[in-house]
Formats: sequence, structure tokens, C-alpha cells
Amino acid sequence: MKSVQLDIDKMNRCKKSLSEYYFQASIVEKALDAMDYVEEHHGDLEFLKFGRWIYIPKEWFTDPSVCPDIAFEDIGRGIAFGEKKHIVQQILANPKVNRVSVEKVTYKTLRAIVQQLSLSEERDSNLVLFSPIEYFVTMHIDWAREEGRILVQNESLLVGDLGLKIFWSSKYVDFKEFIVVKRSSCRFVVKPNVKNRLQIELYESQIQPESMELKAQTVFNFTILDPQEIRVVHPALPVKSPQ
Repeated sequence: MKSVQLDIDKMNRCKKSLSEYYFQASIVEKALDAMDYVEEHHGDLEFLKFGRWIYIPKEWFTDPSVCPDIAFEDIGRGIAFGEKKHIVQQILANPKVNRVSVEKVTYKTLRAIVQQLSLSEERDSNLVLFSPIEYFVTMHIDWAREEGRILVQNESLLVGDLGLKIFWSSKYVDFKEFIVVKRSSCRFVVKPNVKNRLQIELYESQIQPESMELKAQTVFNFTILDPQEIRVVHPALPVKSPQ
């Protein structure tokens, strides 16, 4: 049987798309103090391998009419969403994290928490905010109307001189609580290093001759170092999802 030539340029393009969409969606460097793996300091940590290991049709790279780029873009985003979901779940599952239940979350609710956590901070905020997407309109419009000024700008919640980067929930990463996190309260160690944390392999399968094998993953350790520097605010009354 005559072998079919693989389109190496298409393979490289798809791997590049996967990587680009992963890094665009990843919150690792935006929300956490991510650091490179150093054997001397991190050799005893347990690491999680997170990603996708799948078979894909070989014809994607032999048939010029097939354009698999979108599939690779979705895989890249999916890995980033999975990391975000893991981080949020670990925070919500930690019994030592401070929790506050309120009937209704308002700007004043979050401002009081931010002021408490940022007493020793400089003007550049070391705090980030995970927020339910159901509050998108409330935070942009209702809170601004109540306070008489814009409170959300460039995807950040403005509290005094501080700007807290906001990371919204989604159908892929669903949560109903507000989570205020001091970046230094958590540690995210990556193998081999932060810049090259996404490892991608794409090759012909020896098990399924008509398929390619794709392995795309990150290897990391996420640890909550100081749960007292995290606040989880649970609203008793939900708001309607934005239409």
C-alpha cells in the first residue's frame, strides 16, 4: 500500500494554534504567582498532569480539503479552562479558607474585604477576583449607578487605588461565589518552566494506523500556602443571568 504523505506544515500550524489559544485563555500568569520548577526547592511536590491525550484522524493531515485548526484551538482553550476549574475547585474545597455568607453581594461587600486584605499592599494590587458571570451586568451598571462612578474598567474591579483583575465564571468553569485571592497566598509550580509549560506532541499512531496521537499537557503543582489570605463570599440571593 502506498503511504500517504503527511502535511508537516499543517501539523505545525495546528500545534501553534493550540498553543496560542491555550496561552490566550490561561489564567496561570495573570492570577497566580507562577514559578519555574527547581529540583532543589520543588523535588518533593506532587505534580498533576493535565491536558488531552486523544486519537485524531490521520486524514486531517493528508487531505488538503480538511481544515482542523478550529479543533486544535478548542483543545488549547479547553486545557486552560481545565486549569482554571482545578484552581477554583481547590480553593472552594479548602476548609481553612475564610467564608462569608451574605444575603446580597454589593460593591460595599467586596470593598470591605479588599480593604481588609490589602492593608499592607502598595498601589499595585496583589489581589485578584473570581466573579460569577451572572453579576456581569450588576457590576458594570448597577454598582456604577449606586456609587456614581465606573467601578469595572479593563476587566478589573476598582477599589480605591487598587485594580483587581476579574476572572469570570462560564459554562466551562461554573461557580456561584465571589473569591478574592491574594496572589502570594497560592503557589503554582510548573514543569519544566512557566514559559514552556504547554507540551505538545503530534505523531502517527502505532496502535491505530489510521489515526494520529495528540498529547498536549501541562504539568503543575497548585498549593494554597495561606488560606487566611483568601475570602469566599457566598450570595444567598442569586441574580438573573445576563440576556
